[in-house]
Amino acid sequence: MRDAMSDSRPLFIVSNHHVESCGKPPHFDGDIRKRCHGYYENEYGEHAIFVHDYGANEDTLWMGMPREKSHTKS
Repeated sequence: MRDAMSDSRPLFIVSNHHVESCGKPPHFDGDIRKRCHGYYENEYGEHAIFVHDYGANEDTLWMGMPREKSHTKS
């Protein structure tokens, strides 16, 4: 049986869906120990990224929605 930790391929990949005018998107390294990461995206492309840093006892939440998508339903 192969050691699961030896596979260095990404477990989860999310591309930026925002227009350039929204600014530079944040970057997260999920391999940093003592951090908890969470990601949520709804059907409209609105998303939230949560990071808890256990060492600093600090939570950060980023939220946004792509400006090029419409919220109207057909």
